[in-house]
Amino acid sequence: MSRGAFAVIYGLHLKYYIKDPEVILGRETEDVKVDIDLAKEGRANKISRRQAVIKMDKSGSFHIKNIGKCSIFVNSKEVPSCKGINLSSDSLIEIKEMRLIFHSNQDAVRQYMARTPKLQYSSYQPGF
Repeated sequence: MSRGAFAVIYGLHLKYYIKDPEVILGRETEDVKVDIDLAKEGRANKISRRQAVIKMDKSGSFHIKNIGKCSIFVNSKEVPSCKGINLSSDSLIEIKEMRLIFHSNQDAVRQYMARTPKLQYSSYQPGF
């Protein structure tokens, strides 16, 4: 994993190095900014502007919450709107017809956790 990122999310056309404990996936517009613009992967017109949030919790585990209108799938398991699920390394995330791989870098996560005070971590729970 390059660039000291906690994780990478990639598809056929998109590759994004996750360097923050929380990132938003969606369809960026002039009015709505997202960390990971899914329009770079392909046709995103049916994807919510703010489709999902990926967070790293205080133990260094990753979770995804669907904040969009339509269900998403993680490793073929449905994640309905307003629900969350744990993300393991090499998880397959499906949003409409898009398929993305999430791969974590545990070395970078451990280094970050060792130098960051515990109070800064999110108390995120998968079902929030």
